[in-house]
Amino acid sequence: MKGVVLENKYRIDKKIGSGAFGEVFQGFDLNLKRNVAVKILSSVGVNDNFKKRFLREVESLAKMNHPNIVTVYDFGEYEVRPFLVMELVDGPSLQELVLKTSLNIQQVCLIAKQICEAMSYAHGQSVIHRDLTLKNIMLSEEKNENTQVKILDFGLAKLLGSNQTTGKSMMGTPLYMSPEQVTGAYVDGRADIFAFGVGLYRLLNDYFPFEGEHPAALMYSIVNQEPKECSANVPEDMRNIILKCLEKDPRKRYHSFSRVAEDLNTLGSTLLETQIPGAASLKGLD
Repeated sequence: MKGVVLENKYRIDKKIGSGAFGEVFQGFDLNLKRNVAVKILSSVGVNDNFKKRFLREVESLAKMNHPNIVTVYDFGEYEVRPFLVMELVDGPSLQELVLKTSLNIQQVCLIAKQICEAMSYAHGQSVIHRDLTLKNIMLSEEKNENTQVKILDFGLAKLLGSNQTTGKSMMGTPLYMSPEQVTGAYVDGRADIFAFGVGLYRLLNDYFPFEGEHPAALMYSIVNQEPKECSANVPEDMRNIILKCLEKDPRKRYHSFSRVAEDLNTLGSTLLETQIPGAASLKGLD
């Protein structure tokens, strides 16, 4: 699609990613003279079910106005394929970052608190993500302590109270799915808290809390087994935060991201007392 101009406004420059039902391109807004990200429904997904999911992503993102959630600029259609024009985030995803470097506890706290702020806002807008993976969380291009988290791809989001969706739907990335997602039980914002706990765990360890040789084994582990032991380098207070996020019974989990943030702030204050100056900086990580 390189060189294609959508609706005489957005030039496609290169492909930068793909997801369950869409492809993402770096584009250029010919009117406003700025780089953008363009997500287009993949050709294999041009059917009513996939279009509904894509349009739900548009509706979800269009409601958002938060510095840690990717901004939606426009929406259109190209050869009957809907597309979404968004803010382009140049930095790495947390998935890319964790594969090439290790983060210290202070850095993880800085990232985690921004995620909590964004997700608390999203839940306040009656939107849940349902696929809050490290791949869907990116960092801005800044290389210092002001680096911003950017959450994207609310394509699997359920609009609470919407008559277009039901509470019982098995969607998400298997490694991050909550027990209620695996079993097809009712899903609400606490599923995002479980996924957040999985991501937080992975940022601090070289492995995931639940693993299996095949999908069925992984699903069994999520529903029936306790998380693997954290590395000895993870402070006890952080372990407790993670384990509370990963409670199998959603009633025992944190009930909100704001409550998670409170405990992270308490932990962060403790860490600051012993922190080496500059240790929390994200400089050089992207």
